[in-house]
Order: sequence, then structure tokens, then C-alpha cells
Amino acid sequence: MYAILNGDIVAGCADLVDGPEIPEALRALRLDRLRYVDSAFLDAQTLSKFWIDAAGRKHAASLDPAWQEVDCGLDETLVNDNGQWRVETAAETAAREQYALWAGVRAQRNARLSRSDWTVLADAPLDVAAQDAWKAYRQALRDVPSTFGAPEDVIWPTEPGA
Repeated sequence: MYAILNGDIVAGCADLVDGPEIPEALRALRLDRLRYVDSAFLDAQTLSKFWIDAAGRKHAASLDPAWQEVDCGLDETLVNDNGQWRVETAAETAAREQYALWAGVRAQRNARLSRSDWTVLADAPLDVAAQDAWKAYRQALRDVPSTFGAPEDVIWPTEPGA
């Protein structure tokens, strides 16, 4: 198995590539853990310092003088703070994860709204009571993000007639 390299980062592997052969002992590792420096493969998980390029990729060696040296682990998330890379703080991680959870809630809410769009059409086959029930349901869906304090606390409103 041969490495496809992007600088020192192993970008892929194949059997028929003109590149360095990945040692058998490292083939079980995820490719994003491998780095190729000084004609040898390294497990980047064991490193505590990286050189960060403009795109935020972690390199095991400084291949460009513009790259910034950062003391960090492979799995730590980096933040570009006014042109300087640094490790994301625990509070930033929690906020990013919470934002992602709320984005999932909003996506579910939007899907439920889309599935009920037909109920607000002028020619929807609903009587006045059913239209009012669907309007209330749709408003409850729109209110979900402001009604609940945390994504895991969300209780979805019941669809009319369900």
C-alpha cells in the first residue's frame, strides 16, 4: 500500500501509486493520523507540536516559513484568532457543540414545517377547526428554539390528527 502525499500529510493510499510504501505496522491507522517526514512515516497522534498552514492543517514539519508552530495534539481543534492559530478553549468547544445541536433541532423543525406546508394553502382540504389546529402546530414548531433552554429538552408538538 502506497501513500498519496500532500506535503507531509497522507491524503490517500493506493496499491498502484508511485509513492512511499506505508509500513505494515501503520496501515491499521486512520490516514489522517499519518505524516511523512524525512523519508519516514509518523503517527501524528504521538506528536505534541504541529506547524499550521493557512487552511489550519496540522503538519509534522515546517515546510513553509509562513506556517505557525503550535503546541497541540492532533485531535485538538484549532481556532484562527486574528491570524494566529490557537487551541480552542473548553468554553468554545461547548458553544460550538451546542450550536451544532441547535442546528440539528432547527433542521428537524424546518422539515416538519415543510411537511405541513400543504395545510396553509388556500385550497387545502381542511375545515376551519383543522386549519386552526395546523396553524397552532406550525406556530409551536416555529417557537421551539425559543421555548426550550437546551436542544436535548425539546419536546416536539404533536401533529394534528396524530
